[in-house]
Amino acid sequence: MEITFHGAAREVTGSCHLVDCGGTRILLDCGLIQGGRERHERNRAPFPFDVTTIDAVVLSHAHIEHSGRLPLLRKSGYRGPIFTTAPTARLLEIMLADSGRIQEEDALALVGQLVPVGLGDTETLPGGARVTFFPAGHILGAAIIELQLEDDGTTRRLVFSGDLGVQGSRLLPRPRSVERPDYLIMESTYGDRERDHEADRTETLFGIIRDTVSQEGKVVIPSFAVGRTQEVLTRLNDLVEADRLPGLRVYVDSPMAVAATKAFALHPEAYSQSVQELLAGDDAPLQFPGLSLVTQVPTPSRSTRHGSRRSSSQPRGCARLVE
Repeated sequence: MEITFHGAAREVTGSCHLVDCGGTRILLDCGLIQGGRERHERNRAPFPFDVTTIDAVVLSHAHIEHSGRLPLLRKSGYRGPIFTTAPTARLLEIMLADSGRIQEEDALALVGQLVPVGLGDTETLPGGARVTFFPAGHILGAAIIELQLEDDGTTRRLVFSGDLGVQGSRLLPRPRSVERPDYLIMESTYGDRERDHEADRTETLFGIIRDTVSQEGKVVIPSFAVGRTQEVLTRLNDLVEADRLPGLRVYVDSPMAVAATKAFALHPEAYSQSVQELLAGDDAPLQFPGLSLVTQVPTPSRSTRHGSRRSSSQPRGCARLVE
């Protein structure tokens, strides 16, 4: 078995790993390179391998540092299957349309190559290898990938972690343990970070909003559109439904975050057990009184265009999530 790293080695973006085992060639992720002035040239550069010899692509999740060069892969000649989880396939339609404006045609055509697989399910790849997706808890549909490959007559198990979620996530499950792989490829960007417990995060959020509202202020939360926004909304749902923040108005003010939130709502099977119990009690974690998903920018009034001072349309005592 030969594994070649074409990104996310000694750097934190551009995840792209080529596995060659017994003539079967599998590409794990195909991510965009971010940061630094040279990133544009690197993202446009030809792949350092013949893309037409790849049997299958296996994708861990939809974030563009793991998926953003898939349109380039197609443009370079790859027409084979792209195996990923069903929620990731849905999110990819949002993520690639946003990141691939200059390659929009390839990004749209790529959707037809996606092969959605359920979390926990196993699929046979071209060439005979088998892939299983285990919950990673990072964003909707994010998976730990297990490959079973034949290596000189012996079955070898290769596990690729992708990005792993935190133990204290509210909306998504904890990362699933995969026992005793023969080979392990692991992301380690935040491997040395300590994080607060689940209850502490909700209480910290509550304290900030309570103190701000008591001063008739507004809370603006810069938040990643896919993953973090939905996690914050779930915790706000807990507080609103418990009547701890009565009358709070919450605005999600990012087109991608709005689209992603709607995609999250379509895949409750990927939620944590505790949130699935909320759903069973008719409490949707991403829907609560006072929540507004902003889909268009209001046209300024005549007085605003001419510079008159006018108060914001958002009332005092609100939380606004922006990308």
